[in-house]
Amino acid sequence: MATYQAINACTWRNGSWIAGVTDYVRQGVYAPANNYENVGAMLFDLTSIRNTYANYYPTSASIRLVRIAAGDWGSARTITLYAGNAYGLPSPSSGTSISGSRPTKVTSGYSYTVSAGQGTKDIAISTALIDSIGSGASNCLFMDAGSSTLNYMGFRARDDLSQIVLTINWAIRTTACSAPTSCSLSATLSEDNVTLSWSGASGGTNNAIFVLRDTV
Repeated sequence: MATYQAINACTWRNGSWIAGVTDYVRQGVYAPANNYENVGAMLFDLTSIRNTYANYYPTSASIRLVRIAAGDWGSARTITLYAGNAYGLPSPSSGTSISGSRPTKVTSGYSYTVSAGQGTKDIAISTALIDSIGSGASNCLFMDAGSSTLNYMGFRARDDLSQIVLTINWAIRTTACSAPTSCSLSATLSEDNVTLSWSGASGGTNNAIFVLRDTV
């Protein structure tokens, strides 16, 4: 098991990363704010995840978020997560909003129920989201409820990135060994011992050949 604390997070709204408006990561529409859609992006250590992904695959994953008093926080609501690409986020120490493009979706959206009330929420998520980041197709996870006002929610983020934690359980990748590509006999007819030789066999990923056995 490995954990990855977010290295950056920010909410996008109406053509900008709104670090000057809120430290929180939000999704959905807050009607009093001109009915603009909010999209909350979360970035993690891509180098560490991708280096691990080269030799391991995710068997399960979860994300820990801290829900705040935003929207109908006293009720269970649905968070929709995507793996995709987000660029131009302000640095975590910045309190200035800057123009930027809405995060683009690479995977399908995966919806999960977030229990009622403020506080820590541990959410099991699809490993397809991790595959997208690990393979290099995506650079972040983000929450996007589109035009939903019902599922408007907020979570702690920029002011304390330790409150956004991705957990991944990894298993080592293996592939099958390759059979010999050629073989030969020391003699085709003999009353003495005959030696069978072969070559061209190769190990698989994390699956080395230690002994070749003759089954004749």
